[in-house]
Amino acid sequence: MDAIIDGFNWLIDFFKTIFDFISNTFTTIGMAFEYIATIVRLCYKTISTLPNYLQAFGLITISICAIFIVINRNPGKSKE
Repeated sequence: MDAIIDGFNWLIDFFKTIFDFISNTFTTIGMAFEYIATIVRLCYKTISTLPNYLQAFGLITISICAIFIVINRNPGKSKE
């Protein structure tokens, strides 16, 4: 009888672990997007202090960098 109870406890712990793993994964992904948004917002504020003729180039550069970060393309890495 104890083996059956231990088996059910193990099964419940297993599903709790899987649920916690999935929950933590989505929480971490959400935090990463929040951090990216905060960094981009800070960069836009910094760009707004530049002269008008440099703001366009800064805005384009930051936009392209943010898009590359989101789609996970980092062309500067060396391939090993």
